[in-house]
Amino acid sequence: MVQTRKGFGGRRMVRPVAWVASGLLAGLLWGVAAPAAALQTGQQDDFTGPSLDGWFSGGSHPAPPETVADGGPAGVGDSYLRLTALGGGGAGSRLVAFAGAQWAGNYSAAQITGLRMDANNFGPNDLLLRLALNGAAGSITQEGVLLPAGSGWTRIQFALVPGNLTGDNPLADVTSLRLFHATTPSFLGEPVATTLGIDNVTAVPEPGAALLLCAGLILLAAAARRRQRPGAGLALAAGLALAGTAQAQGQDVLPPIQPGSIAVRLQAIATGLSAPDFATFAPGDASRLYVLEQNGRLRVLQNGVLQSGDALDMRSLVSPPLVVTNANDERGLLGLAFHPGFNTVGSAGYGTLYTYASMALPAGITPTFAAPNAAPQGYQNVVSEWKMTPGTGVVDAGSRRDLVSFGKNANNHNGGTIAFGGDGYLYLGLGDGGNARDAGPSHIEPGGNAQNLGTPLGKMLRLDPLNPALTTGSADPVSANGQYRIPLSNPFQGTGQVRETFAYGFRNPYRFSFDRTDLGGTGDLILADVGQGTVEEIDRVTAGGNYGWAVKEGSFFFDRATGLVGTVAPAGAPTGLIGPIEGTEGTLQYDHGDGISITGGFVYRGQAIPALVGKYVFGDLALRNAPPRVDGRLFYADLQTGVIHEFLLPDLAGGKLPNGLTVHGFGEDAAGELYALVTNTPAGGTGGIVYQITAVPEPAQWALFALGLAALGALGARRRAG
Repeated sequence: MVQTRKGFGGRRMVRPVAWVASGLLAGLLWGVAAPAAALQTGQQDDFTGPSLDGWFSGGSHPAPPETVADGGPAGVGDSYLRLTALGGGGAGSRLVAFAGAQWAGNYSAAQITGLRMDANNFGPNDLLLRLALNGAAGSITQEGVLLPAGSGWTRIQFALVPGNLTGDNPLADVTSLRLFHATTPSFLGEPVATTLGIDNVTAVPEPGAALLLCAGLILLAAAARRRQRPGAGLALAAGLALAGTAQAQGQDVLPPIQPGSIAVRLQAIATGLSAPDFATFAPGDASRLYVLEQNGRLRVLQNGVLQSGDALDMRSLVSPPLVVTNANDERGLLGLAFHPGFNTVGSAGYGTLYTYASMALPAGITPTFAAPNAAPQGYQNVVSEWKMTPGTGVVDAGSRRDLVSFGKNANNHNGGTIAFGGDGYLYLGLGDGGNARDAGPSHIEPGGNAQNLGTPLGKMLRLDPLNPALTTGSADPVSANGQYRIPLSNPFQGTGQVRETFAYGFRNPYRFSFDRTDLGGTGDLILADVGQGTVEEIDRVTAGGNYGWAVKEGSFFFDRATGLVGTVAPAGAPTGLIGPIEGTEGTLQYDHGDGISITGGFVYRGQAIPALVGKYVFGDLALRNAPPRVDGRLFYADLQTGVIHEFLLPDLAGGKLPNGLTVHGFGEDAAGELYALVTNTPAGGTGGIVYQITAVPEPAQWALFALGLAALGALGARRRAG
């Protein structure tokens, strides 16, 4: 049985009987009033009089809520409500509730599509909060909001949109609200004793809901002309409308990705670029973001402003082989990494950075690793070292030292990311050599390159890139070409094996990143592996791991003869193969009804969007391969539940990227804030944009909510006139 995502649009969802029963019983015992007509957007709970009388906490062990007179979100002088759950087992033990009559009513009629509040977890455990709307449907929101122990005051919002709720028309008959807390995403009935502070509970409009509804109706109206995916309901229609019309590129084997509850704004901070594909920062310099352009330019955003010059101009090195007029050319300037010691005086890596780029292969020159089978080589991918005086933002163009190069027969599957791990080593992801099915002139048989440890292709490599003359105290052996060291702890040291290999079995690991420990992350290496004709996947990479290509594509068996996927491979089968990340509710993979080439990003560790913390932000290059490829998409994945959602983009028409923009990469700044790098022109064009991913500001929420309703009204009028 295929298990990918659970819930709506064909997904399965666990709803513990004890949970639902206890919630309904609690509603009856509380004797909540009938729906109130006065319910409206903007109303706020002041925790006084009848409002305070409507609050309960502790489930079957109630402790009276209390208004604390000092120390709320606004600091000294601000009051808030304190709720204490005493634990004791059972679903009710993890329940705190606000059931005042003012929160009963018809949320749909009042145009309430979100509830926002300030919350503070005073307890010793990280908590997941889930909001339930009690009524005839007994519905509950699907996603949990993480509130870490000792969180301090944090603003959270529950989006009450159809794709996030169970039950029939749950927003029309709300009799009470309940706020559940647990320590696991499954919300099983473990006892949790904790204290929560709640303040500024406010009914707000969520613009994505109106836009979703409008977009869904538009799609349904055009259904006769558009391909509909089997088994999809209204939630799917809205999701596809946001993303544009799906054009399947292969087999339809997985449920579609649904819109999530997180709305973001894409703020354009740089335009007129060619094809930006990656962005990062230099250690010790929070003012600059370095942006790679595929055509070979390294640009600088300083304090959010694009500088006129280049930090480095490699255009003469990467073109040729890059054809700047070809929007589908995968070569060029692809990777950038600053040494961890870049800003540390006395470090061997002081002022040192590295690039990964496609370059011409001069006649008579043999790359460090030639293409297998003595196949013809049209170019090489090269890791180069450069020097820069910290704080200047300008690379010394004469300081280049090439470390390692890889001869290529095919133009595609070049990988692209280089990044330093917490161990201080440089990681590099290489594709399987190109073409399709891990087959062709430069592919080793039987089995292809990715499964063969005698070639670096289809591998994650790890090395110490510093000049060995600067690291004479290291026990790591020097490479055969004398330009770098190979970690002695790398897992493959056998005869005939490429000792630089850290993990293997990848098709095209175009983008990967480390979850930053300096911002509270895990240090995990999260990789997006581009699929062939059917499945895109997200992997957690560990030393010595075999990630399955070309035996598997995602969690499915792959047929190299036909290029099609077959049945689902059991976990760990064939023996030792590692599948995409699995969570409590699904697996991080999707098929080509939702995109054609995954673009990896970063685990979000910034502060601007609290609901996004800990989630993996990524995208897909394009929904359709016209050609050229068009209509990129932006997603986020929950690494614990294994569920992928599409971002709500309420500032953009139809909730999708405009003008056919494709998603080529992502960037991360020193503070952990993220950027989406897009373009709708080839590497020689000027359609490139750097978008900062930011929180949706409240004024825009109100304005766009009204805009969505106006669009919906106009559509209804047009349909009646017809």
